[in-house]
Amino acid sequence: MRRAYATYIINIIVTTVIVLSCNKEDRATETNYQAIVKENFTDPYKQHENIEVDDYIPYTITIEDSDTNSENAEYRFTPVYEGQSYHQMLWKDFGLYVSNEDKITFKEEKYISFSKKGTHHFYIRPFVPGTFKHTYELQKFVGGEAIGKPIKLNISFNAVNVKVVIMDSFAFLYVNDGENETDRYLSPEGITQYYKIVTRYKKNGETARTVIEGILREDGWGYIFESAGFTGTITIEAFEQLTIEQKSGDLPPFVIDYYNIKVENWN
Repeated sequence: MRRAYATYIINIIVTTVIVLSCNKEDRATETNYQAIVKENFTDPYKQHENIEVDDYIPYTITIEDSDTNSENAEYRFTPVYEGQSYHQMLWKDFGLYVSNEDKITFKEEKYISFSKKGTHHFYIRPFVPGTFKHTYELQKFVGGEAIGKPIKLNISFNAVNVKVVIMDSFAFLYVNDGENETDRYLSPEGITQYYKIVTRYKKNGETARTVIEGILREDGWGYIFESAGFTGTITIEAFEQLTIEQKSGDLPPFVIDYYNIKVENWN
């Protein structure tokens, strides 16, 4: 009886040591890697404030891992769906890529992965206008097995649909910052939005530019011009720059510039 009791006590002690050892190892793996995400704009005409629908928003992720076996690790970067707000549905609201040359708009994969620690590039492509607030998880894998707990990373931005629409001989500006209640980037209450658009055109064989000003309506439309209003023969070459200026009371104006505005012909 005493021998059996002693054996029982030894088993408890051994089991306790094993459990404590496992817990210590788990805590270590939870903290042996970390990551930071940063925007990585290199185009002088593109920045956080003037992101448009279908832009490939450039980011870098820097992964630090103190584990000596980290060279064999895979790090999976997965968007977390937390609800209908803020455009969180992968391959519906946005795409996630490791290359800005990837034009596919739907994939079965729900994550992108990085093969080792260090700095990597990735891109988010908004498919719709609106305010995007995302949570991502970075999970380390070795041999297909998850190691430790995932790291949560937050990314936020606004995407706007900006275009010039040609109908018959008329040109209209259209600016849409989203259809949801949370999409208020360019349409906060009590704001007047003024616009200036630089239009490059060819008249009688010579290139010229004109600046057209106006006020955006609440539905995002603005009148630019009727081609019949120009004398002589003209050919519109480009809408080079759109400046939107928001004014509210005595507050300083908020100014955003968009460049090389896309054109849709509705004729």
